[in-house]
Amino acid sequence: MRIKRLIVNIVVLCISCVIALLLVEIGLRIFSPDKGGELIVITFSEDFAKKDEALGFKGIPFAQGVSYNCETKVRYKHNSRGWRDTEHAVEKTSGIYRALMLGDSFVWGVGVGQENILTYVLEDIGDNLEVINVSFPRWATVNEYRYFETEGIHYKPDMLLVMFFVGNDLIGNGAYEKAGYEGWEPPTSEKKEYTFLSYKYIQDHSRIYRRWKRKRRDLKMKWGLKPIFTEYDKNSPEWKATTGWIDRFRALADKEGVKLVFVLAPEKEQFFISKGRYKPQEMLIDYMKKNGVAYLDLLPAFEKRCGKNGQNRGYFRYDGHWNELGHRVAAEEIYKFIEKERP
Repeated sequence: MRIKRLIVNIVVLCISCVIALLLVEIGLRIFSPDKGGELIVITFSEDFAKKDEALGFKGIPFAQGVSYNCETKVRYKHNSRGWRDTEHAVEKTSGIYRALMLGDSFVWGVGVGQENILTYVLEDIGDNLEVINVSFPRWATVNEYRYFETEGIHYKPDMLLVMFFVGNDLIGNGAYEKAGYEGWEPPTSEKKEYTFLSYKYIQDHSRIYRRWKRKRRDLKMKWGLKPIFTEYDKNSPEWKATTGWIDRFRALADKEGVKLVFVLAPEKEQFFISKGRYKPQEMLIDYMKKNGVAYLDLLPAFEKRCGKNGQNRGYFRYDGHWNELGHRVAAEEIYKFIEKERP
């Protein structure tokens, strides 16, 4: 009898827990709805990338569709050359200061509408300023150099802005040094299909899991339990590969008579930690100073405008990319830099 009663109690407890979790899940969906799709990962409604021998992969010309993550749903549209930008003639217009900006998903504008990308904002706030956006998700310094070497030099920019994301550009450069473009797959429109209520399905769809995952990450960052920026070591292959590409960029820009500027984009997780928060910027800036490479560090501006202690108002809540405010902060800082440098 006791065993039977124990089993009944356990079953009732389990059912109660499931009902409680369902109620919390429903409550989160009603009172804290996500603006985009269900998935935490970024997905695209149509294929928009193709492999490229020189660049690894690049955008498909005239591709357009909708980009989703768990917070946003925005349209994207490529120009005739496959970039998320307006059309730009190769020949520069007289009296216009031309900047060419290269980068990854930050410059491409994951999560924001086309009109809110920092390059668009830059042109809006600048006078006689043309900003060409050549960027793609998952690119690193190596891809950006290959583009400038093969195509970008023909645009003869007055300034070359290379966005360097301290979170994973070092890793991408190291991966290329080890195996070239082998294993570098472009983003696709393929969506994950999991069995209903499987572990993977819950990971991608549950609001409770999403909240728990974010809180766990925040606590790990706060308590220093999650190793971060371990590749920022002068003896690591990632660091050696990255400094090699910086040197190549400097040599080619000098040869072409172009003002080269590396723009250092902070990692969202830097706002959660105190120990080692500035290590990536300190190492990169030290190297660039010693080797005569101009740079613009965006971290101080983000700390000033978006908060030092984890508010992250310049970033999306779950996704690690800049929101509209983040793009504007970056654009305004870059514009100040350009104004100091242009004739």
